[in-house]
Amino acid sequence: MIPPDTLAAFRFGYGPSPHAPGARDAVGLLASLSSPHPAPDDWAARHTLLAERQAARKDRREKKDGAEARNMAVNRALRDQRLQDHQTRLAETVGAPIGFDQRLRAFWDDHFTIEAQASTLTLFVPHFHAQAIAPHIAGRFRDMLRAASTHPAMLLYLDQTRSFGPNSRAGQRMGRGLNENLAREILELHTLGVDAAYAQRDVREFAELLTGLHWDAEGFRFRPRRAEPGAEELLGQRYGGAEADLGPVLAALDDLAAHPDTARHLARKLVVHFIGAPAPADLVEDMAAAYLAADTSLMALYEVMLEDPRAWAPEFRKIRLPYEVIVAASRGAGFTAAQIRAQRPGVIARDLLNQQARMGQIPWKPGGPDGWAEDAETWITPVGLAARLRWAQAFTRRHLGQHDPRAFLAATLGERASPVLRSAVAGAESREAGLSLVLASPEFNRR
Repeated sequence: MIPPDTLAAFRFGYGPSPHAPGARDAVGLLASLSSPHPAPDDWAARHTLLAERQAARKDRREKKDGAEARNMAVNRALRDQRLQDHQTRLAETVGAPIGFDQRLRAFWDDHFTIEAQASTLTLFVPHFHAQAIAPHIAGRFRDMLRAASTHPAMLLYLDQTRSFGPNSRAGQRMGRGLNENLAREILELHTLGVDAAYAQRDVREFAELLTGLHWDAEGFRFRPRRAEPGAEELLGQRYGGAEADLGPVLAALDDLAAHPDTARHLARKLVVHFIGAPAPADLVEDMAAAYLAADTSLMALYEVMLEDPRAWAPEFRKIRLPYEVIVAASRGAGFTAAQIRAQRPGVIARDLLNQQARMGQIPWKPGGPDGWAEDAETWITPVGLAARLRWAQAFTRRHLGQHDPRAFLAATLGERASPVLRSAVAGAESREAGLSLVLASPEFNRR
């Protein structure tokens, strides 16, 4: 029988850590969310670095003296910032006492996916994760939706900066019109769900309502001159009127957050992510009802899910994604947040970014706004399995040193280890072979 703390570490965290006792039940998991630690707001520094890159590129195009050296220096600064961002996140995840908070943060990061397609988004996505998502994982979805939908990274990713009200002053003067990307993704992915009862007319009217959302060096801004004048109708409700301001946009987002289809969509995604597909209809309805009754409280969603006996079933139906595999191995090896932060940036690139990419999960590039796939078939392919085996061998050589294979098996899997795996590890021809067997095992790669 698998003890509850071991099950919780796999299903709701990133695996056991010798530095933390873990949680044994819903109460312990929920309690671990009670003290969020908001990250410092470094938007100004990131925007300054972006401005420096743009200036260096301009100097290079104009062939000014020293332009090549300035361009190289800015590119190094961008690379260093990118590595620092990944290193900070890895340290937080590996060092998390229980890990449920970090798993939820990753879930909501993925729900509001932003693909870092260019260096600008590479700079802005970490700020989005830290400021729009992390502070709200134990709060209300309404607030998270507002923060995510108006963050400069989301506006840039979904081309909202190119959207003008066709009848706005700026739109008329510049001959510009609507871009529906943000409106469509909010409805299809972030709130109601792709199968909900809304029409193309709702998408267009919502897109018109969202015109005016913009950003500059100071962060998010509302630009009245770009906003479509008059009221818009979304799902039978009218928003806006004589004045162009942010109020109607926020009112529409709040109504979408409190919509029953949104409640079911969020509940279903959480169950599939943490427990597996298909999500039981009765559990989804119970979670949705609690969420709506509690004014879009995410804690209400989590509580109903965690208190359901199916959340604690012994079958592990999910596959760990490459990032989860790397974090779980680091936690099992006993690494601390301080040790991760002390690593050279090149080590982070080699052992995190490059390895993730080789296993099929390029950091911040899931391939589309719907995020990373949840199904095992996407990850457990001949190519994917070969990459995981190569990673297991490399991680063993570089980081496990003199770990005893049987002790490492106990630290990472505990009672989850099958008799067959225990026997294989004990009888391995070398220390390295035994350790690699643990990391390559089905038990380690499932959650």
